[in-house]
Amino acid sequence: MARWLLALHAFVWGGFILTRLLFRAEKRENAVTSQETHQAAGSDLGLLAHCAGFGILYFAIFFGGEPWFAPQSGLGAFLILAGMALMLWTLRSFHSWRLAARIEHGHQLATHGPFRLIRHPIYAGLDLLALGSAFWLPTPLVWLGFVGVVIGGDVRARVEEKLLARAFGSAYEDYRRQTKRLIPGIY
Repeated sequence: MARWLLALHAFVWGGFILTRLLFRAEKRENAVTSQETHQAAGSDLGLLAHCAGFGILYFAIFFGGEPWFAPQSGLGAFLILAGMALMLWTLRSFHSWRLAARIEHGHQLATHGPFRLIRHPIYAGLDLLALGSAFWLPTPLVWLGFVGVVIGGDVRARVEEKLLARAFGSAYEDYRRQTKRLIPGIY
């Protein structure tokens, strides 16, 4: 059963990479744009924390286990595919996405598409991917990987928010006050 979960993850990551390579989002007219290049202090630590969470998750999935009951893997697959859909929607909507917390000249502040609902839809999609995996294969180590992914994403989000506030000033602060970080209306 773990091999099907790994196959679903490969499908998600393949879709992510393909979307990133083939479909570049259009630059938006009237978007707030950075006039400078900025690098976030601590972004490497956030990326490392996120990778550690995924490392634990994939280690746990690889060494497997079995779902406790049949609908459980279906719920897990639904959450994983929902995370994939959110990530792909984000990539289609956002021109300036980068792996590292770095803003280059011309970077646009995204407040449209999934960014209307939450400030960090890629991280929310990754959290859904990890949560779906934990539902599919509910071992303590998979749940630990899920927690690591969530913490890593939250650390990255907080680092990026400081960077975005520095680069976009009051435009970002206004957006931040109106939009939750990862869960619409809650957090």
